[in-house]
Amino acid sequence: MVASSRQTTDGQTKSEFLLPLAATVSLLLSCVITSRKKYFWNDELLSFYLISDPSFPHMLGALGDTINNAPPLYFTAGWLWARVFGPSEVSLRLFSSLTICLAFTMTWKALRSTYSFWSASLATLAVFSFSDLILQQNAEARFYGLFLAVCSFGLAHYVSLARTRTPSLMSVALGVVIHALMIQTHLFGFVYSAAILLALLIQDLCFPPLRPKTYLSILSGWLTFVPWIGSFLKQLALADPRSWIPTPSLSDLVHALTLPRDFFIVFITAGLIILFYNAWCTRAHGAQKFLVPSLVKEDLERVRVETSLLIFAYALLTVPVAVWVFSHAIEPIFVHRYFIPISLSWAIILAALLSRLPLPSPAARRTATRPRYAGRAALPPHPAGPGHYGVALGGPFREGGRAAVRARRVQERSADGGDPRTRQDSD
Repeated sequence: MVASSRQTTDGQTKSEFLLPLAATVSLLLSCVITSRKKYFWNDELLSFYLISDPSFPHMLGALGDTINNAPPLYFTAGWLWARVFGPSEVSLRLFSSLTICLAFTMTWKALRSTYSFWSASLATLAVFSFSDLILQQNAEARFYGLFLAVCSFGLAHYVSLARTRTPSLMSVALGVVIHALMIQTHLFGFVYSAAILLALLIQDLCFPPLRPKTYLSILSGWLTFVPWIGSFLKQLALADPRSWIPTPSLSDLVHALTLPRDFFIVFITAGLIILFYNAWCTRAHGAQKFLVPSLVKEDLERVRVETSLLIFAYALLTVPVAVWVFSHAIEPIFVHRYFIPISLSWAIILAALLSRLPLPSPAARRTATRPRYAGRAALPPHPAGPGHYGVALGGPFREGGRAAVRARRVQERSADGGDPRTRQDSD
């Protein structure tokens, strides 16, 4: 297998999970420190009133009013949390912080299954560290952290589907549960679930065959909203008019689609460095097309998964655009925090960009220390890693040793018009 930082996922050890553990500790500490400096604000009080209700049936009944126009999953989980840890400011915000930590871990794990440790880790850390929306929701008693977490489970499930063309019954059932959780966490769960369905359709059109059971599993998850339709319609009637949501401007759309300026300075600078580096390697060595990695049979699955991940990323990025158009054509529903799941898109895109750098890779180091794969002349460094030349030279330097080199020489002499049977190999 080509030993490049983009493709290497071998050698995963338990020590790698120290990264999400450290991120979890950091996010929880941030939540505690922030919570001690501020009181509940208006929206958090709306959560507090329901979650602190001592009667669970009474709380579910109260969801039918206009206080919280949202499905019941967050309030159900929050009510159970409050029964154990209490409904204080720090307690309810820690619940949100834990869901953000869960989202971080699931996103990192999904990216790590395709990219190297450094590409997946730097991408996930960058997004979860620079996103003002994520950091804000990390210390707020609202359902957006849980919404991001269930969407990250949707990402992990999507990656598992990209790795197999015949999903198991367990995978289909898991799809029903995950998309049901998305629907039951936020009303925009329908939109993001539909975006994932669109991504799966595009993926299967690019990499046949089509998988109807997978699509039906997503649609089946939507059916779990049926018992909630009555309360939802009541909420819509009581909450009309919803003049608190203004018609979004073009700058609002740009703001929803982007991350903070500091992040983009780092993002664009790193991207330019990678672009120029790959362009230089292409011109200097002629061994790689611009930003297009070499492929062998062993890499086709990984390339399919990476392509599928990018399809997922851009499918989610269409959500703010579609909502912006809807808000202008029918009714404004454009609220910036509703788009917290597109943070997953930026993590995927950044990981794909970082994967073009020759970052450290254990498998690449092992390949580089195998002297029997070395050619007679020194080979220039290549961004895809030392294993690339095994592909570029047709295989002898990748595996087979001296026997493969001898066979290649015989083949070349035969192509020159000579009779290889009358020649003696110098080796």
